[in-house]
Amino acid sequence: MPWGGAYNRMAADATAFAHRNERYLLDHVVVAADPGAFEAGKRWVGRSWSIAHGWGSGRVYPNFPDPDLSDWAAAYHADNHERLRRVKQAYDPDGVFRADAQSL
Repeated sequence: MPWGGAYNRMAADATAFAHRNERYLLDHVVVAADPGAFEAGKRWVGRSWSIAHGWGSGRVYPNFPDPDLSDWAAAYHADNHERLRRVKQAYDPDGVFRADAQSL
């Protein structure tokens, strides 16, 4: 999906969305109706990611969760992560709002 234009008009640290300098978004996904095809699809996604990853920013769009990320905070939020963590702590100190184990 092409990005640029309005996405790139704002500074990366102006909002929570850190992906302001990217030119495109690539989603690696497989839908497998047959449970037996799931592992083959997972391997295909892994190969697709490996081929394209070297050409990308190293970041990941937060709405495309990836359980295999080694540094999810940097991939999803870049330099905005620490600021987002402080905001979450201030407004949700009890951790009521959580997406998963990789929450801020």
